[in-house]
Amino acid sequence: MKNFSKGLSLFLIFGLLFNFGLGSVFAYSHDDSEKSDRLEVTKERVEKKIINVRGETKTETDERKEDLQEKREEKKETVEQKREEAKERATEKLEERKLEIKEKLDQRLQERMEKLVDMLNAKNDHLTSVYLKHLERIEEILDKVLTRADKALEPDQYDALVVLAEALRAEIDVTVDLVLSQKEKVYTISAETKEEFGEAFRTVMGEFKDDHQIIRTSLRGVRDELHDFFEEVKEAIKAATPADREEQEEENEGV
Repeated sequence: MKNFSKGLSLFLIFGLLFNFGLGSVFAYSHDDSEKSDRLEVTKERVEKKIINVRGETKTETDERKEDLQEKREEKKETVEQKREEAKERATEKLEERKLEIKEKLDQRLQERMEKLVDMLNAKNDHLTSVYLKHLERIEEILDKVLTRADKALEPDQYDALVVLAEALRAEIDVTVDLVLSQKEKVYTISAETKEEFGEAFRTVMGEFKDDHQIIRTSLRGVRDELHDFFEEVKEAIKAATPADREEQEEENEGV
């Protein structure tokens, strides 16, 4: 139990650092009204994914986790391929557009437009990579807390926590899909005059911000769910009787 308490302390310290690190990512202001129909759809998907969790054994859960990880890796590879294909298509269209508007569009404006689009796509790639790392870290923490709980609690108490953990894991998977879809996206701008360029750039920037706000909202939900799960673990430990704790510690020391 001492080891578990130490683990919980470390987890709280990490939580402070983790929240500080995420501060820059979640810089946009958030209003409760932004939890739109998209989040309701996400909730329904999560509920469907966990409907059979209570009937699983620990082995089946581990196998499903491995299968899920393999699928994610496959999705990442597919996303990279699609992203490169999308970039090639965008480049081809841009080259065609250059020929069409060569006499209308100033070369200096063309170069500026290309530079801004490249910067925007680079920013999108960087942010989505950061999102994925945060999600991976959240899942690592979830696994560590479950391992500690398994050693400190009775089987029926642990099984109840597994159900909560799998609900969170399903929500993580939904958010991973959102991030991978965003990572494959390539932004483009098309304009023939300075006025059109200004309007087109404002439009694509608005689209970029909206896209990332959706992901940040989902990420914030995952982070809140992790915090709630951690609180559930603490409450389960507090509810255990002293005798139960000592007996469990003796069993753990003998393993």
